[in-house]
Amino acid sequence: MKKAVLLLIITKLIILLSVVVTRADNESTDLSINFQGRQVNENVELNWTLETENDVDFYIIEFSKDATKWSTLGNTSSKGNSAKQVRYNFTHTKADAGIIYYRIAQIFNSGTIAYSKTISINLKKGFINNSINICPNPVKDMILINIGLNENSICQFNLTDIIGNKFLNENKELMKGNNILNYDFSKLSDGIYLLKIYDNNGYCKTTKILKK
Repeated sequence: MKKAVLLLIITKLIILLSVVVTRADNESTDLSINFQGRQVNENVELNWTLETENDVDFYIIEFSKDATKWSTLGNTSSKGNSAKQVRYNFTHTKADAGIIYYRIAQIFNSGTIAYSKTISINLKKGFINNSINICPNPVKDMILINIGLNENSICQFNLTDIIGNKFLNENKELMKGNNILNYDFSKLSDGIYLLKIYDNNGYCKTTKILKK
C-alpha cells in the first residue's frame, strides 16, 4: 500500500517537473476550457469552467511576464468525472504590477497534458504595498500621512465619521515615491474617523483614525 502511494506521488512529481522544466513544441490547447481572469484590488482572480470533465487528474496554474517563460502558481485536484459543468477558481495574491500572462495546464490520468488559452491581465497598482502610514494615531491635533506610490496619481481623500458624516473630500496630485501630507484634526470632535484614499485606478485604502 505504501509503495503504491509513493509511486503515485513520484508520478505526479515527474509530471509537474515535466510541465515546469520542459515545454514541448507540440503543446495542445484545450478549447473546452473557458478560462478568464480579473483584477480584484491588488490580486488577480482566475476562474475556468468545463462543460464536462473526464479522466482529468489535476490542474496546474501557470503565469509568465513574457508569455514565454512560465512559472507555477499552484495546482488543484480535479473534481472527478462529470457530465455537467464544473467550475474552478484560483487567486494570485500579491502579484506584481504590469502585464501578467496566465494559462491552465490540464493533466490527465494518462499523463497527457493540454493547455487552456493564454490570457493577460494588466495589473495596475498605484499604492505600494503597506505604504500608507498615519501618525500619531490616536491624534490630538495635527496628523502626518505618508503615502508611497508606484506611479504619479491624482488621489482622492475622503474623511468621515462612523455614521457617514463627511469632513473632507478633496483630490491631490501626488508623485511617484513617498508623499507626506499634514491634516489638522484639532477642530474635530473626539471619536472614530475613517480616512479613505483612492488612487487613479479606483483602488481604495481605508484607515481608522481615533481622535482624542
